[in-house]
Amino acid sequence: MVEFYFLGSIILLKVTDLISPLSVSREEEELGLDLSQHEEQVSFGNGLTEVHKMPEIKVLA
Repeated sequence: MVEFYFLGSIILLKVTDLISPLSVSREEEELGLDLSQHEEQVSFGNGLTEVHKMPEIKVLA
């Protein structure tokens, strides 16, 4: 029975990954997930903010 649950979970993860990727690209990770995923700026405790320009990300359709 455990094998059935394991296989079902793997299938659900693969289908979910096809619809909405479960991981980010290396480029997005290096840019920073706040900016690439949420389009937020980084702010520091001393009142400084670091502004990044959002790069063009090609969407494959």
